[in-house]
Amino acid sequence: MTFTGAMRSALLLLVLPAADGMQMSGTSALEAARVDRSAMVEGGVEAMLGAEGINSEEVAEGGTEEGLVSFFEKYPHTRFSLDKPGFVQRFDWKATRVSHFKNKSLNDLKKNPKTVFASTSPDVINFLIKTLEKDFKGKKTDRVLYLSGDNPLSKIDDLKKAKNKKGKKGKKPVKGKTAEKLQKLFPGGVWYESFDVEKKGFRAAPVGLNAQYMKPLYTFAETAIAAATVEDKPRMALAAWGRFHPELDDKIPARQKLAHWVDTDPAVEAGIEHKTYAPKDFWAKLRLYKFLLVPRSGSVQSPRLEESLLLLTVPIVTREGEKTGSKEAAYKDLKLLGYPMVVLDDWSDITAPKLDQWWEELHPKLESFRKNCLTTEGFWQMVTGQVEKCE
Repeated sequence: MTFTGAMRSALLLLVLPAADGMQMSGTSALEAARVDRSAMVEGGVEAMLGAEGINSEEVAEGGTEEGLVSFFEKYPHTRFSLDKPGFVQRFDWKATRVSHFKNKSLNDLKKNPKTVFASTSPDVINFLIKTLEKDFKGKKTDRVLYLSGDNPLSKIDDLKKAKNKKGKKGKKPVKGKTAEKLQKLFPGGVWYESFDVEKKGFRAAPVGLNAQYMKPLYTFAETAIAAATVEDKPRMALAAWGRFHPELDDKIPARQKLAHWVDTDPAVEAGIEHKTYAPKDFWAKLRLYKFLLVPRSGSVQSPRLEESLLLLTVPIVTREGEKTGSKEAAYKDLKLLGYPMVVLDDWSDITAPKLDQWWEELHPKLESFRKNCLTTEGFWQMVTGQVEKCE
């Protein structure tokens, strides 16, 4: 593995009443994205895939259970992956709910952990802190924590516990103490997926794939990944988002701005193609593009970062956060980690000459980054501090 130095639902695509792959105008696309899918969204990934005629419980067409296990073991999955082989299984402790911590088949709470994978749920974080303070106080280790979830780092000291059985909210964590305690308990670093602000001891966690989404689609991804080359990229840039979460276009400034800019003359002149593809077609289509525009999702990062890079396609993102005018820190961290991506302040910064310039600068890095970094071993090397920059 080549590294420099030593020491990441499928929530995109656009719901349109037109045929998959059809170019859409800004007005029709924006209105189509308002389709009422509240029941589907509440049903999670299973319901979203079901709306596409895909059973999330079935192995992908042409695939096998053995093939799926191999896919999970090869590529890093960080969402819906607690019971899947691969990246998450490497951690000493792993839990997205408090009950998972107490599950002896998953965790040995008597053993001082060097690595922990957990969700950003306040209940989970509080249990983790209390357990480590109670049972392993003073026992030094360069412990590492990976926190997966949508709760932003800026609110980690303000998050309330979930409601109890009587409907009453749990106690609020001591303000200003949660981040401080995690920093002390995990001197090896805290990797945080929804990394919107910089905090001492915290870094932006590279986000992997969504295991529940990939189960019925892994063969389509695998075929496209194998076929992708930097030489075979006849199309310039794809803008496709919102198929599963159109409601986010009303909430996320970066999505609102992209929806209004993507079909303007400057965008069309730059070679931006505003299209929609069904999940089974998306991988094969995306591998033909040099760039993918990736607006902010419900979390700070989107799995589309990893998905595009696996296809040797450069992701383009903007720094704009959850609120208008805010800037988020995650992409600065990912660039330092070695991610070959384009980070902008505004979508209108994209022009044809700049796309050509970015491609010449970044495409030589794509194959080695995929080989060395976008694997379970590569992710593990990064989050355990064995490398500072992955190339």
